[in-house]
Amino acid sequence: MLELLEDHERIPYICRLLYEAYRLPVAWMNTKGETEQTPPHPSAHTRPPVEGVQGLPAEVLEMMQEAAGSRKDPRTTAFPLICTTAYLENFIILPLYGELEPAGAIVIGPSLYAPLTEDNAGILLRDHNIPAGGQEAWLQYYRSLPVLDRMRLYHAAILLYFAAAY
Repeated sequence: MLELLEDHERIPYICRLLYEAYRLPVAWMNTKGETEQTPPHPSAHTRPPVEGVQGLPAEVLEMMQEAAGSRKDPRTTAFPLICTTAYLENFIILPLYGELEPAGAIVIGPSLYAPLTEDNAGILLRDHNIPAGGQEAWLQYYRSLPVLDRMRLYHAAILLYFAAAY
């Protein structure tokens, strides 16, 4: 069925399929890191700002560019990459290609492998020099993230790969 759809229909369909299967945020992003298409998600996962850090969209864009640059033959279907940020957020990134040019990526996430306890989150945030006054916003952020163990995240990446390859 997917082979019958044009790219502008197929990619949003794949995003919706993965969202419905795993209830993870899914976005189709262009090469500038701007969201082209995203299924509705019940809660916005907005990471609290960190002084001296560009922010989550910039990190995701950097991961997208690294994934796109790792391809040897742009005519083949890319493998999705599972990336974890310094703040323990997990993403699946599948670079998309047009006529031998990067066309963006499908990005799934953020998610966590396991819920963070308050103590573990506190240690992580202290390690990143997050002031005590900003830690409550981070704890709320972590509580809002979907939890998907490593194997289910791998399964989501495999489903993404096969959906995009055909």
